[in-house]
Amino acid sequence: MTIQQFANHLGFLSHPFYSVNADQETIQLEEYFIVPDHFEDLWGDPFMPFSNIIYAPRGGGKSAQRIMLEKRAEQTQDVLPISYINHDLSKFKSIDEINVNYHLFSLNQLLLSSFFVKIKNADKEVQKQFTYKDRQFLFKLAKLYLYNNPSYPSTEINSLKTGRDKLTDVWRVVKSPVVSIIKSISKKKGIEIDLSTNPYENNLESTHRENLNKLIDYCLKAGYVSIYVFIDKVDEQSLTGNDASASFKLIKDLLLNLTVIELPNVCFKFFLWDALKEFTNIHGRPDRVKSFDLNWTKDKLHEMLNKRIATYSQDKFSFFEDILENKESIQKILLFAEYSPRDAIRICSRILSEQHKTNPSSNILEEKVVDDAIIKFAKEKADELIKIYKDSNFVQKINSVDFSIKELVDLGIIQNKEQIEATIQELVKNLLLQKIDDKSGDNEYAFLDIRLALDACSNMHLNDFVKDKVYECHAMHCKHIYYRDFDKNKFKCPKCNTENV
Repeated sequence: MTIQQFANHLGFLSHPFYSVNADQETIQLEEYFIVPDHFEDLWGDPFMPFSNIIYAPRGGGKSAQRIMLEKRAEQTQDVLPISYINHDLSKFKSIDEINVNYHLFSLNQLLLSSFFVKIKNADKEVQKQFTYKDRQFLFKLAKLYLYNNPSYPSTEINSLKTGRDKLTDVWRVVKSPVVSIIKSISKKKGIEIDLSTNPYENNLESTHRENLNKLIDYCLKAGYVSIYVFIDKVDEQSLTGNDASASFKLIKDLLLNLTVIELPNVCFKFFLWDALKEFTNIHGRPDRVKSFDLNWTKDKLHEMLNKRIATYSQDKFSFFEDILENKESIQKILLFAEYSPRDAIRICSRILSEQHKTNPSSNILEEKVVDDAIIKFAKEKADELIKIYKDSNFVQKINSVDFSIKELVDLGIIQNKEQIEATIQELVKNLLLQKIDDKSGDNEYAFLDIRLALDACSNMHLNDFVKDKVYECHAMHCKHIYYRDFDKNKFKCPKCNTENV
């Protein structure tokens, strides 16, 4: 029995947790999308659009939100949605070489492609609005931005959200679809120009901003009321990776250029890794570009899992608990997801895999299997979080959730105090450790991520760990969850300063 067959055996049409990438689930996403509080503010008014920044951790649902906004734009037919998510950085040796002209060139490619798709399918009255002079200028723009571009059309097709299939089909049928489309709308008194031989003005290359303005006008003339540009996956490019500083450098010349992102009838929606916030707060203009934080609660994660279960089972199941041997296991799943929808899905995927390996004849997810899957996922996630730091093996040796450097030295867990101090400061900077109040005069720290905390207490049973090391503040206005050695000491809530009982 394959894992897909096991999913069918449980009652699902297909594996409900197979993918953790929203771009691979565009069809089903609408069924289990959780609308954030700021969604309508982010959409705004297409007749007076404004640019925004959306921050979230990796796996926090940025791409899902982008896709739902794209879908909404498609449905209006008045808004042109463009996803600026694919970046060909092969010609750059360093991220520092990228400037605003790179972004303007890329945006002009996308806008021009979108215009051709729109105008090709427009009625004759719309096509007649474009003068012969307009058509000549379009020839020159196409020569510059599309015809001699080796990466066209792959990047454009992946980024266009209206007419993507139409553009793909045209490309398959005709060797140069741009040439074909322009010819079809550019005849004037029997005159037709061959784009492949038509010269273009060299100074077009130095006026990408002016070309952008002209293309916006053309798109509005073709019937759009506004253009929404969605910038996503900035930290997933070849020269950015895990480096927040490099990710910011990739996008900063566009993000900080108010003359571009405040153009009339256009708005830019930046979906950014929250690690970039420290850079945008310093260099950006929060008074001009409003930002939103995409935050999750346990209840919202639970709702997402319930919707996902219902969608993939065609409403055979309404709640995730319907497939759990112990209904309370859902609380541990949500706890170890650390407010991340991606990690919640990864945990559930691991649970199905472990159940398939352990007892594929079961029609329910057994409690022991759930616990084992959570432990394995937590270890995997802890390794992901810690692997980039030197001397990271000390985590598995600590055997506690909170500690001081002096304790680590006294126990012989570390030999090089200076080196471990540098590692700890990096963990604090990246919100994996937190400096806490100490009464001894020594620097004391506690893990901020439960997966690291469990990895540091790997000799404990999962239920004992949850009982002794995890606490939800009992203050009604707080309910903050934090991790300490509560079996050894009392601690105050780091959020509201209430002492645990």
